[in-house]
Amino acid sequence: MTALDELAAVSARIGADPLLVQGPGGNSSVKTGDELWVKASGVWLAQALERPIFTGLSLSAVHAAVARGEVEDFSAARLPGSDAALRPSIETALHALLPHAAVLHAHAVNAMAVSVLADGAARAAKALDGHVRWAWVPYRRPGAPLASAIAQVLAKTPADVLLLANHGIVVGADTPHAAE
Repeated sequence: MTALDELAAVSARIGADPLLVQGPGGNSSVKTGDELWVKASGVWLAQALERPIFTGLSLSAVHAAVARGEVEDFSAARLPGSDAALRPSIETALHALLPHAAVLHAHAVNAMAVSVLADGAARAAKALDGHVRWAWVPYRRPGAPLASAIAQVLAKTPADVLLLANHGIVVGADTPHAAE
């Protein structure tokens, strides 16, 4: 099974769970060498085994675009042969910035319930400290502002789990199954 096949299987499972993903929300990715395969905008994770939902990008081209501050449109980084009809997720920069080979981002109901509380970071710390490498990310609008906030947090605190205030959760690991 290829890493992309594994990502599709994991994405379909988490996408089918309404406690983790609602409608076309959430996204996932896998990095292999200089390739970043990320869920396309507007498609459903739950359909990952039924139709193509991932677009392939050059990871180095995405990193170069992020360094230039161009984080809204990654079409120029598209890999040859990647479906041009699939527009990379608005969260592509987030996926590229994380050092993990596999990244899952969900709007999990329980994570969101904690992340909207005034004491959400303290509650998360009580539940997660000592169990996983995690960090709290203050709320930022999806896309460039969120990617910037995540870069700032990761520069201070290496993490495998990010709890995004008012937004959801991001998990990174070596494989899609491990992230799941």
